[in-house]
Amino acid sequence: MWNLLLTMTNLNAQRKMAASTDGGAWKEVTLEEQKAFFGLNIAMGIAKLPEAKCAGSRSGWPMFPFVGQEMPKNRFLQILRYLHASDDSAIVPAGKP
Repeated sequence: MWNLLLTMTNLNAQRKMAASTDGGAWKEVTLEEQKAFFGLNIAMGIAKLPEAKCAGSRSGWPMFPFVGQEMPKNRFLQILRYLHASDDSAIVPAGKP
């Protein structure tokens, strides 16, 4: 499951960045980053934060100091933006069998 999620997230980021003009750089998600990402989501749920932006500053996580060295806030938001669990190229268009 972890490998499929990694593959689909990285593929989704590559597709969206190729189609956009925002010029952002994408570094492929690693297994360690993915685990830290989901761990941080759980921690934010326990702290009952409505969104990641409420957890701290642009680069850090004052509410979760144990996370700061593992994942900068900007990287968390980038992974959140491109997180994907399916391959869009396999979607059958409406009206096709």
